[in-house]
Amino acid sequence: MPSSSWTAPPSFAANDTLTAANMTILADDLKFLKNPDRARVYMTSAQTVANASWEAVSWDAEDYDTGGLWTSGSASRFTAAVDGWYCVKGQVQWEQSGTGFRRLTIRKNDTTSDATGGSQWARSDQQPNGSDDTFMQIVCDLYLSATDHVRMFAYQSSGGGLDIKTGSGSVWMSITWLGD
Repeated sequence: MPSSSWTAPPSFAANDTLTAANMTILADDLKFLKNPDRARVYMTSAQTVANASWEAVSWDAEDYDTGGLWTSGSASRFTAAVDGWYCVKGQVQWEQSGTGFRRLTIRKNDTTSDATGGSQWARSDQQPNGSDDTFMQIVCDLYLSATDHVRMFAYQSSGGGLDIKTGSGSVWMSITWLGD
């Protein structure tokens, strides 16, 4: 269920009468601050990332979404409903392979399929562990205006296609409104 939306609180001067409309704005703002917009999504089906290719990570299930930030119709993106600072985090579990590199990036307003648009806000590079799956995490705080969106892209250079595994505890992305 979406949280209450944020509305700039009214200004008051001495001897002003507090109206029911102003009280409603203040009550809704307090509800929003108590339960800010946040969402966490994950994968239930593996995604294969082609060799030497950036690809948007697509999500197909949610743990929670209090502000309507993610929709399955835009499976790879979170869209801000309210202006402010957001904390964006993600984790990927790559299948076992000791060849090449693994990379993650968080990008703002990138509408491409290959991480070449918008702006990069975080990046993580890692040498894979050849004897086990490779886990990667990424985090950043960034300012989003309402309707701005963020996406996480993955890259690998193993020499062939490589799967991102599945599960709420292994492959996920989250976003939380921090404040204005």
